[in-house]
Amino acid sequence: MVNYQDKFNELVRNQFVYGGQKYALSAEKESTDVLFDTFGKNWLLGTMCKYCFRFKNLARERDILKIACYVYILWLKRGFFIKEGGFEYDVVDTNVKLKDEYFNIFVEKVNQVPIMELTSPDWLSRIQNKLVELAKEPWGIIKEKELFYLYINCVRLWQERGYFYQESHDEDVNNGKK
Repeated sequence: MVNYQDKFNELVRNQFVYGGQKYALSAEKESTDVLFDTFGKNWLLGTMCKYCFRFKNLARERDILKIACYVYILWLKRGFFIKEGGFEYDVVDTNVKLKDEYFNIFVEKVNQVPIMELTSPDWLSRIQNKLVELAKEPWGIIKEKELFYLYINCVRLWQERGYFYQESHDEDVNNGKK
């Protein structure tokens, strides 16, 4: 039997696999890496906040999945899978192979984080407030644990909204012909 965390992780994986195809630039780098290199970390954090606003207005499951996917990409870009504490200045380029290779490690580390309190005034506000806070921080200050909590908040919001129980999911995948 699949639990809600496993299902959420599966949907996030679907998101980064399809997103990697959609935004592929080369075998080593995606167009989102070029945007990150050009506009900095706040481009990605701002994009994630955009999905928070959109979720607040439309409550589409895909927006929570995208935020969680970008949290994972931030973890990769900071290099936490290479070096404890991540890189202070360097940024890791991403691709589907890299994302797929380290996702289980990311999920295992998220699962080791102590359970936060079960009630929240607003999971979405927690996510958005943390993104705004991270935008003010230098790149090398962003902590791995902050990214884990962001991901956990996405899981909690997804679960609280009952998406786990839906037969089909509103994913932003395989829509190239739409």
